[in-house]
Amino acid sequence: MDAIEPFIVLEQYRLAVCQKCGFAMVAQEVFTHLKVRHKDIPVPRRREIEQAISKYPAIIQDQNGLHDFRFPPPTISYIPHLAPPERDGLKCRRCPYIARQLQKIQAHYRTRHGWQNSRSAGRPDLKRKRSPVDDEVGVNATDTLAELPWRENVACQRFFPSRLASGWFEISRLSLPSWAQPMYAPDTLMPTITQLTPPNRKKSRKSDLVTRAVDDHIAAILQRRDQHIHKQKESRLYAETLGEGSLTAISPWLDRTRWHEMYKGVRRDILKGITSIPKHTGDLYLGRGDSKVHESITIPHLAEQKIAYLIYAVDLMLNRCERTTNNTSRLIQYWLVTSKLNSYQANAFSVMTEPSTRYRYRQTWKQFIAFIVQAWLLPSRIRKQVKVAVPSKIQREIQVL
Repeated sequence: MDAIEPFIVLEQYRLAVCQKCGFAMVAQEVFTHLKVRHKDIPVPRRREIEQAISKYPAIIQDQNGLHDFRFPPPTISYIPHLAPPERDGLKCRRCPYIARQLQKIQAHYRTRHGWQNSRSAGRPDLKRKRSPVDDEVGVNATDTLAELPWRENVACQRFFPSRLASGWFEISRLSLPSWAQPMYAPDTLMPTITQLTPPNRKKSRKSDLVTRAVDDHIAAILQRRDQHIHKQKESRLYAETLGEGSLTAISPWLDRTRWHEMYKGVRRDILKGITSIPKHTGDLYLGRGDSKVHESITIPHLAEQKIAYLIYAVDLMLNRCERTTNNTSRLIQYWLVTSKLNSYQANAFSVMTEPSTRYRYRQTWKQFIAFIVQAWLLPSRIRKQVKVAVPSKIQREIQVL
């Protein structure tokens, strides 16, 4: 199965399923799916996967093969390769149709089975008592839930998220996994976990500790979210005013790099400014001061023009590298991807072909070069203030340029 990773072929249904996304697809849509959803996979590898899946016997090749697609029987166990099953299905009692919205199942009965809602239009009769269920499903109080033309709380899955054969199919509730399914209320981010044990069962000390840890973790997430929203609404002139309680200081990445400690009190507007790419529009303002505590930092237009020419050369250099690679022997390309002198790899070295990937790669290089040169142009006292050090060797190279 490694030849078609991340896919797996369900031979019983003649479909390929992406194990990362949890949905099936026909053979001719595999390449498009990889291109849109899994851009990290190289183009040659995508074509290998597509060709390998297309060679499977009896696999459905295109959408036309789904017109006579047969769904599994309702006694089937849940399919672990698909997206997790849902437990709120509404299934028609006359046909296999399943919906998860009340309006859809009602529309199905009206159009397919000629069903009419027993609740008449207009203001409800105040003399007759109605239950909350009556208002929800639209039936009279004399009706019972057993008389509804559909079944509720049906466990279901689906192969496709849209187009042909995208309907839900019933699965056996006995086969559902034992983990609890989190459900979120409409106006809150706090999850409520379905209890799998009787309410009166005594909890152990260990489970109490786990529950308390989960509650603390969720509370911390909500607190960071509130702080993030609060900071977004504030007008910030200097990045150093973000403070230790901001989302910037408590994000997991910065917590790992400890940058919020290293650059505490530093004007981050200057740090961000020296990574900007020149645009030939005049002097570059790295930070606008208030003339009392902070001074305005600029880089002259003439220096920005020189940096712009240097950055333009990055495209010329990378274009030449790509032409050289495309005209290099295939055998050498197999050798280039290895770190050993006398070994080869199964996949040849190839340049980036996706436009978005090429753009991001080049932009990163341009921003890095602009950062180095513009940091060198800063006065030495400003470099010390923002804690940026340019090695003497690099300074000599920039002076030559």
